[in-house]
Parts: sequence; structure tokens; C-alpha cells
Amino acid sequence: MQRFANGLAPDKYDKFRTFTPSLTSIPYMGKLHRLHKLTGWIVFAITAVVLLLSVERTGSLWDVGEFILGAYKLEVVHPPGAPLFLLIGRLFASAGNLLSDDPALIAAFVNGMSAICTAFGATFLAWSTIRLSLLSLTGRDARAEVGGGQVIAVAGGGLVAGLAAAFTTSVWFSAVEGEVYAMSFFFTCMTVWAAIRYYTTPRELDYLAYRWLIFSIFCIGLSSGVHLLSILVLPFITLLFYLRERGQLFLTRVGKIVGYLFAASLLLTSISLTGKILAICAIAGATYFLGGRKLPQWAEFIAAGISGVLMIGIIQTLVIIGVPTVWQWFEIGMVNSGLPVHIGLLPTLLAYGGGLYLAFRYAHKHQDQGVQLAAMGIATILIAYSVIAVVVIRAEAKTPVNMNNPDNVTSLLPYLNREQYGERSLLYGPQFDADMIATDLDDRYGLVGDEYAYTNYKITPRYEPGKQMFFPRMADGSQGRPDLYKRWMGLDPSQPLPYGRPNAIDNLKFLFNYQIGWMYWRYFMWNFSGRQNGEQGYFSWDDSRGNWITGIQFLDEMRLGNLDELPEDFRNDPARNTYFLLPFIFGLLGLLWHSSKRGEEFLTLLALFVITGLGIIIYTNQPPNEPRERDYVLVGSFFTFCMWMGMAVPAIYEFVKARFRARGAGAAIGCSALVLVAPILMVTQNWDDHDRSEHTAARDYAHNFLESVDENAIIFTYGDNDTYPLWYAQEVEGIRTDVRVVNLSLIAVDWYIDLLRYQMNDSPVIDLQLSEDKLRGRLRNQVQYYNPQQPEAPCTSGPQVSLDEFMDEIATDKNLATQGGRIIETTYSTCNVSIRVDPGRLAQAPWLTPAGQPVVQNIPLQVPGGAIQKDVIAIMDIINSNFYKRPIYFAVTCQPSKFLGLQDYMQLEGLALQITATRTATPTNSMYPPNIGAGSVDVDKNYDLIMNEWQWGNFDVVETHVNTSYGPAIQSMQQIMLRTMNELIDRGDTERALEIGDRYFQAFPNMNFPFFFEAFTMLAPYFQTGNVDRVSDVVIQLAENTADRLDYFQSLDPQIVAQSYAFEERRGQYIAQQLLTQLQGSGNEQLRQQVQDILADYSFLVEPPSPG
Repeated sequence: MQRFANGLAPDKYDKFRTFTPSLTSIPYMGKLHRLHKLTGWIVFAITAVVLLLSVERTGSLWDVGEFILGAYKLEVVHPPGAPLFLLIGRLFASAGNLLSDDPALIAAFVNGMSAICTAFGATFLAWSTIRLSLLSLTGRDARAEVGGGQVIAVAGGGLVAGLAAAFTTSVWFSAVEGEVYAMSFFFTCMTVWAAIRYYTTPRELDYLAYRWLIFSIFCIGLSSGVHLLSILVLPFITLLFYLRERGQLFLTRVGKIVGYLFAASLLLTSISLTGKILAICAIAGATYFLGGRKLPQWAEFIAAGISGVLMIGIIQTLVIIGVPTVWQWFEIGMVNSGLPVHIGLLPTLLAYGGGLYLAFRYAHKHQDQGVQLAAMGIATILIAYSVIAVVVIRAEAKTPVNMNNPDNVTSLLPYLNREQYGERSLLYGPQFDADMIATDLDDRYGLVGDEYAYTNYKITPRYEPGKQMFFPRMADGSQGRPDLYKRWMGLDPSQPLPYGRPNAIDNLKFLFNYQIGWMYWRYFMWNFSGRQNGEQGYFSWDDSRGNWITGIQFLDEMRLGNLDELPEDFRNDPARNTYFLLPFIFGLLGLLWHSSKRGEEFLTLLALFVITGLGIIIYTNQPPNEPRERDYVLVGSFFTFCMWMGMAVPAIYEFVKARFRARGAGAAIGCSALVLVAPILMVTQNWDDHDRSEHTAARDYAHNFLESVDENAIIFTYGDNDTYPLWYAQEVEGIRTDVRVVNLSLIAVDWYIDLLRYQMNDSPVIDLQLSEDKLRGRLRNQVQYYNPQQPEAPCTSGPQVSLDEFMDEIATDKNLATQGGRIIETTYSTCNVSIRVDPGRLAQAPWLTPAGQPVVQNIPLQVPGGAIQKDVIAIMDIINSNFYKRPIYFAVTCQPSKFLGLQDYMQLEGLALQITATRTATPTNSMYPPNIGAGSVDVDKNYDLIMNEWQWGNFDVVETHVNTSYGPAIQSMQQIMLRTMNELIDRGDTERALEIGDRYFQAFPNMNFPFFFEAFTMLAPYFQTGNVDRVSDVVIQLAENTADRLDYFQSLDPQIVAQSYAFEERRGQYIAQQLLTQLQGSGNEQLRQQVQDILADYSFLVEPPSPG
């Protein structure tokens, strides 16, 4: 019989391996086969229904809005792109667009795609668990027919594994939103399933087995167009390959192929030539030394796992980065010789195609199966990877969202390398307190007209040698991270580091305490034990937020303190989920059973569990603190544990059968029902905080931002959650497409500034004084202060200039040479810059002159004294070039440091601050945050927006879980409503002020936003105006919530309160004190007495009124 499609003879192949008993002796047909398939489809049906019922019906936070609009219009999303996700998502988006005129259905269908992907992934996982469980029950040598009880037990295990995987909190979170992680879960599960199909295929069907092997590799290639999680399955595949094909010459054949491929991939890396030569020689020596020797099976097993790890690097370097690297080699020379752009792709395809042809020809001539499989695997990955062309094609179309503009290979390569996010040290690098002593500049090409030229460089810092170490875990010296590292070291952040710290021990402690303990184990227990609440956890010693729990009170109290007096809103938090350790216990039971039955297969699955969990943790080298919880990247590890959860069913069945002599279907059904308690508990506990079917907040809050600004406005935004939802609202739902959203997080790079020069939907181009060639690549990344007339004088001693004159100076090329040989393209000679208001042009720009406010002649700007960065230059250019043409706003969620000192010249209009030609001094002791309290307030517009335009995400009418990521937008709306109320009261318009207050308590009810300090601040205008009767129900609820929390804080150990609840306790005491004090003079004796009774234990906080 032929071993594979090209006709390899059995005798040519058999001498390279030792025959292993086949699976043909297992009657894997009939009732077992049917029940196997039926179980998978039951899993699919249940999970698909539950997940589809809980998907979000519009856009969501973070990257979801970007991916939905990317799928709908095939736009270019952030690096490294997800072209296959976008193509498949385009099909779902088109279906939603065809079925309804409601644009929100587009998002619902893309989100539904994630639910379907998750359901299919769970199905594949169920089938995988069934196959591995069957092997554990019968083994490869079993001759006896599989009993009915075994059939049901195995099927029950598959059912448990599939349901548990779909309903873990981390998987479910991604399953209801249109992000890449659900589809990545699908491809990873399908890859695992295909690899297990290869492994369990009988020997006489080798040709079919190898098709499954190649298909699993093809799945990995396809997943590169979604997310790279599936590539981590390669060690699992190589271990299965070893177990199935092992023989005394395994290392000779497979090891050499992997060694040669790895050596070839090194040629495409950025390491030095000497490093490449030494590495290749080392690989050749190791391959030669090990290849001719027979090693123990445990050594071969480890070698197979290492080969899989090397294959990850090979695929990444030879294909994912290698193809564009080779393309760039050919492209630059050929295009600069006069040939058209993209011509370098042709010789790249010929080079890879030629290499594969030679490999196939060699395999055919020498009957070499290993080379044939390797070549076929790389060929399928290359075919799948060709989807990356979508990124370049759509970038050339200049879509409205065109992240990094990768329209040629020189911009595609850093896009795929995610260079804008920087690099983290893995094996060797600096400690967080290392000083940078120099930088290495690696010139980068860019497309200029019809040829390539050096336009940019990659900066690689060099650090003092004494501050670098092997395996650095605390290596990030930016963004306040050193202080956080000190806290994890148990040191005072305000004090200097002791001599010799941090050291290797500190780094290892950080690895185990933070990276493994906090960023892996905590997430693992969220999924298999329970979760305390929906708050993001930052520190392991903070018992108030983000911890894992069990639901078993005495166990939880050992870690988190007394829970008897837990406040009602804490206890009823939808994100508080308890599984009583059942999933963990069943998973551990299945793990132990699997290891005792099939040790080698257990170790193979364990490798998958570790690599997709701890492997990711070690590779990403996460610093504290992340912008959000990162559990969603670890789902590969979690679903592997779910497979062991499923194996608990046959494990218990075997125990029952042996101990109680209970056989047959009844015992198997009972065991399945017992273990099914765990996934049933998971789905019932997780439903209320994962059901987003009624959520519209991301779209509604984006609508509120966009409706806050005038027609054709420019609005500067800052973070993901006040940019991506706005883009989604415009691109998908057509909301305020006349507004141009400018992201301050992206504006420091040339490609984003260039995109502003294009029309976006109904928004005209943004006029800019600096031309494209002035800002290309590295040009004007930083412009330094230099006054040739007074070189030693400070920047503030320079002349007074207008912003227009200042931009002229920035635009002038001076090309000054430095002592280091660098050329500085320009400088600026003064910090005294202002916008000079032209009274003659104000009539055409009425937004600059709010009614009743005097117009100023000059608007001073705060210009940094040492140097200004490209983002500041771009902001100033936009303001200067469009000041009289379009209204210009900053979103209230922007950092005040980006305002250029314009706070006194802004007017608060809804969720945006408009630049005006009037001045209102911002109080230095303002009760509002700096961005909310700036300048003046358009109270009439704000009143209309709050009462008639703003939408509330259904949080005002549906009791649900409100994700803490909505916090900045919610807090901003609350502060804006409060400031507008106070402004109206100051103007004598009490009724409209209180109407806004009433709307606040309707929009943010206690059921979703338990009344505490925020609600208390909103009561101040009612007390101030003597209208507390109007909100008496709010006052009573606030008093009850406050007493509930203070009772809880008093029940805790003082040390726990000091570490975790001190701030909240002070707030609660303040609320109690102020409520009791202010109600004494309110005139509402009944309300005062009610609150007095509720807060009776805390009346000592209030001083008794003085007599007389």
C-alpha cells in the first residue's frame, strides 16, 4: 500500500521506523462513531444558542469597533493585521447589511461570527477529548470490543470538555464580540483536532493520516491571518508525530530537516553575520552529533518537543517575516532600477516556489518522506499566508481607517513585526533602572514617489553593561513602571533602590509572584474556581478587586478576610462567579487519570497546556500594570485543562466500575451527569456578566461624543476607548460622518498625519501647513530649541511670534550639522507663541465667539523649552491651519498635557472642549478634574444634549453587568452633568439644573451603578437649593449602601482595610458624616430620622450642634 500520494514504497519507508500497533483493532465505528459525532454537534448546538443569545448587538470597547468596521469595509486595522478575519467577517457583515436597514445588525452579525467560531471550536475540542479518552480506556492494542458504558463515558467526557471550554469566563468574553480571539480559538481547536486525527488514524491508512497532518499545518497557516496563537500548537504536533513515527533514526531524519530549516531561517533574521555563522555551525554540529546516535526515548521525546519550539521560530522567520523580507530585498533594487512598485514580489514567489520544487523533486528522487512532509507543510502555510496581500491591496485604496498605511513592502514589514509597540527583553536585557548610554540607528527604506529611499530608522537603545542581565523580568523603565516594580519588590517607590537591587532573585520573585502568580494563576482560577468581581486587579495584596475565589467561605476568608458582612452590592455583583472548585477538581482528576493511563500522550497534552499558558507569560514578559486584564490570550492553556475536565468522566466511570462493579449505560450516564454539574455551574454563574445582548453603551457613548461637536468639527481623542467606538459609529452606523476624529496616540507618526490629508466620508481634508515631505519618516520627529542670536538664553527670552510664524520657522529647512555628524533639519528660536486673533475673520467662524464673552487678541500656547515632538507639531499645525475654517475640540478624556495650555480658552460642550477666541480663567482649586473644569460652559447646549441627545447604553433600563472599561466615559458624563448643574444654579436656573440631576439618577440607577461617592456628589445641588425631598429615595438608598460598606470594613482585619479598603472607608465615613450633617438643616425631619436610623452606628462622626 502506498504511504502517501506520490507513491512512496512501504519498504523504503518502514526501515526508518519501528512499527506501532494500529488502531484498527478498536472498533471505532457503529454506535461509538455515531455517538462521537452526535456529541460534538450537541456541543455545537448548545454553545451556539447560548452564545448567540448573549452576543453584543452593536460595537463594543477596545479593538472591537475597529475590527467590525474593518470587516464591513475591508479597512486596514492595527498591526499585525487580521486579513482572513476581515474577509470572513466581510461575509457576515454583508449578510447583516442585506437583511436589514438597521446598521447595528452589521455589528451583530460580526459579533455572531465570534459566537459561531467559538461553538465550532468547542465542537472540535469535544471530538479531540473523545479520541484521547478512548485511547486511555482501550489503548492501541485493545482487542475487546468497546462496551456500551465506555462509549457513553467517553461521549460524556467530550460533552463536558466542549461545554466547559465554551463557557469559561475568558473564552465567553471573546465569544460575544467581533474580535480576533474567538476565531483564533476556533483555529487552535481545529488544529489540535486535526493533529489528533492524524495521530489516531490506523497505520494501514497512513496516506490519510498524513493528509490530516498537512491539514493541521494548513490550519496554522490560515490562523496567521487571524492571530498567531495557533502556531503554538506546533510542539504538540511534533510530539504526536514523534510518538506515531518514532524509531531509532527519528533524530537523523526529522532533526536534520528542522536543523536545516532553522539555519535557513536564521539568514533572514536581523542578527549579525558573525552571529548567523556561529549559530548555523552550532546547529550543524548538534545535528551531526545527535543524528548518528540512538538516544533514550525520553531524550528523543524532549528533542521532538524542542524541534516543535524551533518550528515556531522557523515559521515566524521563514514565512511570516521571511516572505516580506525577501520581497524587500528584491523590491528595492528592482524598483530603484526603474521597474514598477511591487515587482519584487515576482522573484520572491519564484524563489520560494523554486525552493519547494527542488525539495519535492529531492523527496521524490530519494523517496524521502520527511523532506516531502516538510515541503508540503511549508507550501500549505505559504498558500494560506498569501491572504496577507489583502492588507497591501486595501492600504493602497486609502481606506478611511488605514493603520500604518502598509501599501508597500517597506511599510508592510514593520507592520507585521509590530515595531510600533516596541520590544521586550526575553533572554538578555536591561533592568528597569538601567540608564541608556547610546542608541543604534538602523536605517529604514520608504517609498518616495516611484522609488525607495532612506526615510526612517529603527532606534535600538544601548544600556550600561552593569545593568543588564540574563532572563530579565523587570526590564521596562518607562511610564512609571519602575515605581510599580519597586512595589512588587516590597520597597517604597519614593525611595532610591538599595545597592545591588534589583538582582536575579528579585527578577525570579517577580516572575513567580506577578507574571505567573498574578497574570496566569489568577486567570486560571477565574476560569475553574471563581471570580471575585469585575474590577481590574493590580496588586496581589489588594483584597478588594480582581481576585479569584471559590464560593467556599472558609477558604475564601483565608485569603480575603471576613465575608459575613459582605455588602449587598458586592455580593450581587454580576461578575462575582463561584464554581466551588468543581471545574478545578474535575480537571485535576482527569489530568491524573490521563497521566496514569497514557503517560506519553499526557506529556504531549501537558506541553500544549504549558506552552499556551506559561510559555506566553514568559515570552511576553509583562510589566505592571496592563491597561486591561489579559486573560483572553491564555485560552489555549484553559481549553487544554477543559479536555482533562472531560476525562474526569471516564476516570470516575472506571473507578465506579472497579469499586462498585457498576457497569453499563446507567453508571456511565451517572458519571457524566456528575461531571456535567461543573459546566452547568459555569454557564449559570457566568451568564449575567457575559450576556451583552442588551448592551449598546459603546455605540451610545460614541454617539454622545460625536453629537457634542458642531458640524464639520475636528475632535482630538486619546485612547482606544474614545477613538475606536467613534470610528465604528461613523464607518458602520453612519453617525456624524462629517466629524473628523484625530487620535493623539497615533499623530506622532508620518503615515497618520498623511491620512489627515485625505477626505474621510463626509469630512473634508484637514488643511496642514507642513507638506508631506517635511514630516516624512524621521523628519521633525523632534525639533530642538536653538536661538542663534542668544545661544545660552532660555526659550522664554525669545521674541513674541504668532503660531503662523512659528509654523513657518518649523517648516523652514536649516539642515544644521551636529558634533555627532547628524543633520538637524530645523530648530525653533522662541517659546513665546500665540494665536493672533483676526477680528475680520471671526464673522466666518462664529464658534470662536460664544455669546456674551469678550474676544481676546492673543491666545498664548505653552511650547516646551527644550524640544518639541512631532505630535505637538502636528497638533499646532492642525489648530493653526483650521482655526477659522472648522470647529476644533479636544475630547474631555484627553490628557490635559495635550491641550498646549489652552484650557482658559476652551468651552465645555458636552463631552468635548472647543477652542474659542474668548478667555475664562480656570480656577486653581476647581472641584472638577482638570479636563472637565477647563474654561467656560455652554449650559444651553449641554442641557439640550443631556436631556434630548445623549443615549445611555441601556444601562438605564436593563439590570446588567457594566464593564469597568466604561468608567472614564461614565465619570466624564457625570462630571459634565454636575458642572452644568452648578453653572445653571449660579445663573438662577434651578429647575433646569435639577432636571439634569434627575436625568443622572435615571441614566445611572442603583441597580447597575450602586450609589456611593459619585451619587453623593450629585446630591450637592439638591442640598444647596433646598430640594433634597426630590431625591429622598436616592438619599435613603445611598445611606443603606454606605452603612452596608462601613459595616463590612469594620468586620475586617485592620491590616486588610489599610491595604485594600482605606480609601473607600474614608469616603464612606465622609458620606455618612455629610448626610447626617446636611439633613439636620434640610427641614425634612422624616428623611433625617430615616437616615439617622440607617447610619446610627456612625452618628459619632457628626459633632452635635452647639447649644443656642
